[in-house]
Amino acid sequence: MNYSRIWIDVDGVLADFVGRLLQNYNAKNGTDYNPNAVTNWQFSKVLKGEDWKNYMDPDFWTGLKPYPWAQKLVRLVDSTNILYAFLTSLPNGTGLSVEGRRTWLNVHLDHNHERLYTPGQRLVEASKKELVVRAGDLVIEDSPDNARILRAIGADVLLLAQPWNEGSPGRMTSDEILTFLRWLKAHVQS
Repeated sequence: MNYSRIWIDVDGVLADFVGRLLQNYNAKNGTDYNPNAVTNWQFSKVLKGEDWKNYMDPDFWTGLKPYPWAQKLVRLVDSTNILYAFLTSLPNGTGLSVEGRRTWLNVHLDHNHERLYTPGQRLVEASKKELVVRAGDLVIEDSPDNARILRAIGADVLLLAQPWNEGSPGRMTSDEILTFLRWLKAHVQS
């Protein structure tokens, strides 16, 4: 497989957006929801119709915890020598979310790659990911809606298994994605 570019989603793939949101929700409402309670991106089961943006604090974006596999995933993508960037779709009205994501990438990702860069310099924000991704790209994603749209335009999508994409085709555990990336690294033509 010869991919022209690799795109890595941030929230739900590298950063625990849902965990942070639920932490704030639980603190305000005296509940104890965990990410397994979120079965869709509208958060309807948990938030009961409330706008999730009501649960963002000033440090929301920079306070997201990295998933245990985040650094290893990025290092493996980097080691393929395929052009890559972090791709995020930001909701309207979230204020400093772009700068927050840049800061998050710079703080939480290992900077000791052979090719030195600042991770936040590789952040691409698009209102719709299909405006950036093209056929022949590989995308690491957690949204089943984005995966469906991106596959329809000819991109390959590694859909990270999360509670909100249960039942979606092509779901992969973090270990399966890491195994695929190791295979890709070994088979990329330099």
